Amino acid sequence: MRRKFTLIFTMLMILGAGSLRAQLAPGSIAPNFTGTDILGETWTLYDALDQGKTAIIEIVSTQDDESWNYHSLQTLQNLYAAYGPTGTDEMVVFLIEGDADTNTDCLFGAPGCVGGTIGDWVTGTLYPIIDDASIAETYEISSFPTIYHICANRIVNEIGQVTSVPEIYGFNSFCEPVNGSNNASILAYNGFEGIFCQEATFAPSALFQNMGADEITSASFALSIDGAPFTEKNWVGSLNTYQLGTITFEEITLSSSTNFSISVTSVNGVADDDAGNNLVTAQVSLAIDVNNTLVTLEYTTDDYPEESYWELLDANDQILYSGGNPGIFTGQDGSDIYVENTAYTLELALPSDGCYRFVTYDRFGDGMCCQYGDGSYVLRDAAGTVMFSGGEFEFIAEHPFEVKNASPVVNNARIAVYEGERGEYCQVLTFTPNLVVQNLGSNEITALTIEVTGAGSVQTFEWTGNLASSNYELISLDELVLSGAADLTFTITEVNGEADDYAFGNQYGVPLVRVPGTEYQTVSVRIVTDEYGYETYWQITDDAGTVIAEGGNELVGPDGGGLRVASEGDPGAYGQFETIDVQVDLPAEGCYNFLIVDDYGDGICCEYGDGLFRVSDQDNVVVATGDVFDDFLLTAFEVEVIVGVKEFKELGDLMLFPNPVRDELMLNFDLTTPTTLQLSVRNALGQLVQTVATDDFTAGKHTLRIPVSTLSDGVYLLTFSNGAQATSRRFVVQH
Repeated sequence: MRRKFTLIFTMLMILGAGSLRAQLAPGSIAPNFTGTDILGETWTLYDALDQGKTAIIEIVSTQDDESWNYHSLQTLQNLYAAYGPTGTDEMVVFLIEGDADTNTDCLFGAPGCVGGTIGDWVTGTLYPIIDDASIAETYEISSFPTIYHICANRIVNEIGQVTSVPEIYGFNSFCEPVNGSNNASILAYNGFEGIFCQEATFAPSALFQNMGADEITSASFALSIDGAPFTEKNWVGSLNTYQLGTITFEEITLSSSTNFSISVTSVNGVADDDAGNNLVTAQVSLAIDVNNTLVTLEYTTDDYPEESYWELLDANDQILYSGGNPGIFTGQDGSDIYVENTAYTLELALPSDGCYRFVTYDRFGDGMCCQYGDGSYVLRDAAGTVMFSGGEFEFIAEHPFEVKNASPVVNNARIAVYEGERGEYCQVLTFTPNLVVQNLGSNEITALTIEVTGAGSVQTFEWTGNLASSNYELISLDELVLSGAADLTFTITEVNGEADDYAFGNQYGVPLVRVPGTEYQTVSVRIVTDEYGYETYWQITDDAGTVIAEGGNELVGPDGGGLRVASEGDPGAYGQFETIDVQVDLPAEGCYNFLIVDDYGDGICCEYGDGLFRVSDQDNVVVATGDVFDDFLLTAFEVEVIVGVKEFKELGDLMLFPNPVRDELMLNFDLTTPTTLQLSVRNALGQLVQTVATDDFTAGKHTLRIPVSTLSDGVYLLTFSNGAQATSRRFVVQH
């Protein structure tokens, strides 16, 4: 079975959480569709149903093994032969290719197939075949294959992969038959129901169907609230047998938990011939309320935490807090995914009185419990009392609640998003970090103080503006210049000139490290192949993308990962279990990338041998290495030549700090013999910008203070020279 993400997550991104629906519920109304089959004939589902026929829809993916296995049994072909147009003509069958990643050629098993196919789906299949992924999305399937049975009255149920023709035909006996002449059947309540906060204003509505032999041209309906008649509504129109209509009452406003019902009182001016399908009931409930703004969430993951995400929203649907994997809506998993089978406890401060809503999602539609672990969520008030809990749901579970008569959280801000560099960088990194800050307090925020640590001396940034409660603000901080490893921390220290009322989300940490480096411009590349050495290709490029060196299968090249086009004997192809050593001269200092590609997409280790790659310098310092990957692996390293360090034996214990520096650079060094030194500072272009000293220095330890406050931000080189030898060190000025 191929797991499939349904349209609901795309719709959520476009329309918001309120539009999220679960897969088609048993006994719901089948959506109509019109599709053109591979022979060019157009089919409309409701046209067949209006003729009193039942329908079977087989939704498959041509690249799915389970879909192929079921289709190959020809159960549905046999059903079609017995009960289709050449048999009793009671049923229709449609095959829907519902995979958007494939094309029509895949149905034929043809060479032009894109996406993949198991074989020829057309030969031997006489019922209509429609290639239209939008139909699969309309039917909100969660996996391939999905088999639906649809009654003439539009009621749909998933029946699974039934292999018996009589058993499939037997589902027709569950379809409601036409009964009498004047028969309006209420199928479903369509209006608001569930839990509301404070008050709910809505128009009660119901879907009904003509289940009689005569056309319905008028009908009367009654709305009752808590068992008492409330109002009536007349409907006028034209509905033939099996056709659907909607009755909608005027808006009502409720402020307490209420039961209500909608019933048919007459059809075509006479009593309904079948009173057994004339009533639908619904309930709305007032949400729980608490008198404190502090709540505690206990969130326990199941075996698949990457499928879970939660939000706590205010009355305007602004997200106040969230956790888990927001990538369930985009297909790009986030970096803060929870760990499987782990309990998380978070204290959450709400700004003030008002309505709030907790929502949790599951990407696959099987909730958090209990098939794949005992995941759950619990929200408690300040006293520890459970407000609500759960874990068994499909795609979404939500719980409104209200805060009443509580003391507000006045000044409260959090760092919601960091936008900027992270991870590895080469040589010098200059960037402007951005923070998205949210106001979680009841007061408008007009001033924020943000400290940045980990990039030399502490930096303080003052922001002023107008940030309303629950809203977000993008704040650009001062530019940072880094030349070494840095654990950056951004901290909100003051809100409106005072300490933050609540510390949640006040800090955001970002680790930054320089890529491995060498001071030599010659490196050694070692490639050890696995059993399929001809699948391997590698290259070294500079930061402009120029190829400096390459090796391996030329037909694979840098873009051939996973394409499976390689063969033994290709130009440049390596042999099996071969060790290749290559010396590479790099043209200059700078940043370089090592790329290794595997044609089959299974790397070079470890199922078919212990392949590896390694890039090292003449001191055997490894700057790039690896073995396990899929299609390709890209790793960076740098070359920074340090002039004369080994030759300048009289100079030792050389230290520059702080680095980066703002105003004054401290220099410590040790001389083994008395030496005349010239110390100078040059910019990144090699231009002399400052002469620090030209003096005779005694043997021993020395400390110098070098003023740099007049230098512009950037990278500089401090050079020591005794006339015959020279040594240089880089430093960064950052004001």
